[in-house]
Amino acid sequence: RRHADHFESAGVERGQRRRTLDQMKRGPALGAGLGTAKDRFAYASALFDLRRYADAAKIFRESLSEVEQLTAADPTNADYQQGRLEALAWLSEALEKDGQLDDSLAQRERQISILDGLLRGPHSDVEYRRQSAVAHRAAGRLYAMRGDLDQSLEQMKQSVALGEGLIRAEPDNAGWAGGVAGSYLD
Repeated sequence: RRHADHFESAGVERGQRRRTLDQMKRGPALGAGLGTAKDRFAYASALFDLRRYADAAKIFRESLSEVEQLTAADPTNADYQQGRLEALAWLSEALEKDGQLDDSLAQRERQISILDGLLRGPHSDVEYRRQSAVAHRAAGRLYAMRGDLDQSLEQMKQSVALGEGLIRAEPDNAGWAGGVAGSYLD
């Protein structure tokens, strides 16, 4: 379910996901014939769901490169910023699942750095805070897997602090409470 939420947050509907999986069964090569960035992202997400993490990471990395070029050309475009954050999150997840923990952590740290900048900016919003809490939690998990428990704890504390801030802003939002509870449990 966690990855289905990522999929939906990336703007990929379930029907498109199913069509992409069907194309994969017929397609001759990895990503062949996928014209739009959204199609490639859906394809990489489908590969992730099929546990083809190395293949998914390759396409997520290409998607990240594309969206970073767009972001560099228009740094104030919120859609490009969001696309870059989602590509970093998915790439980190795929690398983690493929056992590439150092590279996965590097992508999470990049995501956190970008989010920190956005949170300090004039257009900071709840979605950036939620993403930052999730990114810190994931980084904490990665640090723990590498045996760096001090850094892991620091990342988890930051995740909890961000989540508690979200709860104060919207006390009736069960999603915020679930995120904080997950960080405590991790």
